[in-house]
Amino acid sequence: MILKKVIIDGKNVYTEVNEEEARKLYKEGIKLIFDDEDEKEDFYDKMEELDEEEEEEKEEKQEKQEKKSASSIDWNEIGRKAKEISSDIGRRVSEFAEKAINPDAFNFKSYNEKTARLAKILPFMEDEDIHELIRGMLAGKDSFKDIDVRVIFPYLDEDDCDAIFIKSLEDGNFDFAMKDIVPFVSENALSRVVDLYLEGKFTDREIEKLYPYLSSDDIKRIFEHMMKKWLFKKFCVF
Repeated sequence: MILKKVIIDGKNVYTEVNEEEARKLYKEGIKLIFDDEDEKEDFYDKMEELDEEEEEEKEEKQEKQEKKSASSIDWNEIGRKAKEISSDIGRRVSEFAEKAINPDAFNFKSYNEKTARLAKILPFMEDEDIHELIRGMLAGKDSFKDIDVRVIFPYLDEDDCDAIFIKSLEDGNFDFAMKDIVPFVSENALSRVVDLYLEGKFTDREIEKLYPYLSSDDIKRIFEHMMKKWLFKKFCVF
């Protein structure tokens, strides 16, 4: 029998409680009285087991919460980054579109005479003629060597953009900032950049600027490469 002490009219009175009530009193730290030592020992053994189970559940719940917190995604930050990238791309597209519609938007003073004259006639040229122009530039014909390719970007299709981009990468000669053309080239062309980076032809800082434009597969390739470099540095002894 399990008993608890209560005070009635200033006198100690002992009343019987069932096991469920006894558990609640035990949790509250109230002293219980047993009239049988075996029953007392059995009861406290059960309570210890329950305490251990509750502690394990608490630790497991806390561990899950910590993992969830560690892997949680800051959607506000992602949204902010996406907005910045979208704004940057939109600005570049707008600038190129303005120049395609209005050749006067070009600062002709910053170009040589041949480039300036070409910029003025480009809006009236057929797509095929522009394509032939690109082929001549890629072939390295002397008559095209002095032309600044940036004035042609607004009029190019993706294939021609890719061709110029990859040619510049392979020759290692950039006559323009990569950021000026990257938003307009294909994922395949950007994958070529990643190939060259993995071959050691671009630095980490240079490739970081292209992250917003790369496919998930290429980002994975870069991540695996970086992990291998980190492990190599950490565990190799010279």
